[in-house]
Amino acid sequence: MGSFNVSCSVSHLSIDSGDEIVYFPLEATKYKRDIYTNNDLGATLVYIDTFFAPACFPIFGSYDSYGGIENILRNDSVLFAERWYKKPIEKIWELRENDEKPENIVSGMFVLKSIYDLMINKAIDEYGKSLTHLRKEHSDSFEQISTKMKKEKEEALKYNLNLEYLYATVSSSLTFPRYKTMNEMAVSCIENKKMKNEIIDLVIFEDLLYQVNSFYFPNLSGMQLGNNFISNIINNAALQITKNRIKSMIGKYSEIGV
Repeated sequence: MGSFNVSCSVSHLSIDSGDEIVYFPLEATKYKRDIYTNNDLGATLVYIDTFFAPACFPIFGSYDSYGGIENILRNDSVLFAERWYKKPIEKIWELRENDEKPENIVSGMFVLKSIYDLMINKAIDEYGKSLTHLRKEHSDSFEQISTKMKKEKEEALKYNLNLEYLYATVSSSLTFPRYKTMNEMAVSCIENKKMKNEIIDLVIFEDLLYQVNSFYFPNLSGMQLGNNFISNIINNAALQITKNRIKSMIGKYSEIGV
């Protein structure tokens, strides 16, 4: 099989061999929607999780030119995934001829690392204001919900209450109730005060993924080297449209005192 590029699910730029990437193993969404016959948005619109949801924290590495990852960074996210699934990371993300992969993982999504880093470190809202305060707010929330969970767990054990129900009903800006595996992971991490930064990064990334009208979905298999010339033309046109919109927004918001 020849080599081929894939697309970045956020920027839609072509990802070439050796490019640094962030890879999201995906599972089927918890709440399946038939976009043709059972979708209140109609067949032309979808939600961020209409089809897929993340099945673990993202994996960092480089693209191997054959639809996979190499040079995987063995960080806390990888070590956590290996403990959770009780498999080496290669058996978790690899979908090709892999009989040992977790049953819930059915696909994956690539994002250029440079784009991912910008999203979680340079986040701004729709008014152009920095969202750096979010990280501290999420950090405080992490500590608060962890303390609350510990207290409620002690009460549950004292009265022989169902812990599974307790975990299932944990509600926080740092959990993922619409997802199955990722929510279980987040609740477990918060309870044990682990993976705080990784959870916060994922929450920020997902918020911005929604704000730029993207969703969890596998990547297009593109031509071997992509077409940087047409990408340049399209992105320059998109940049000009965006600049005009920002200019118009600044004038509109200044008029109403925003």
